[in-house]
Amino acid sequence: YYGIVAAPSVSVTEVFADDIIIVGSDGLWNAMGGRHSDTSGSSLGGPLLMNLTSLLVQHRTKEVPRIGAELLNAAKTRGLRDNTCFAVVKIQNYQPEEPALL
Repeated sequence: YYGIVAAPSVSVTEVFADDIIIVGSDGLWNAMGGRHSDTSGSSLGGPLLMNLTSLLVQHRTKEVPRIGAELLNAAKTRGLRDNTCFAVVKIQNYQPEEPALL
């Protein structure tokens, strides 16, 4: 799928210590394998999920700038043809709070 979608894709998920969050533009996701959708219409599957999982298994213990550099190198190796922008966030020292009692 190519083009701009006016409706944002929003989801909520619980995060834990050592989780890594990557927010990126379509150029990054397309290069990492996101051009191919699975049968449900989701682009988070197949080559995209496999490539990201492989990269994060190898580099998750590194500092965020190094993870970002490895991600950019992987995208370039896989044929990055579009401009791209992305941010890598690593959750550290996370202590979930107890819900407040009212």
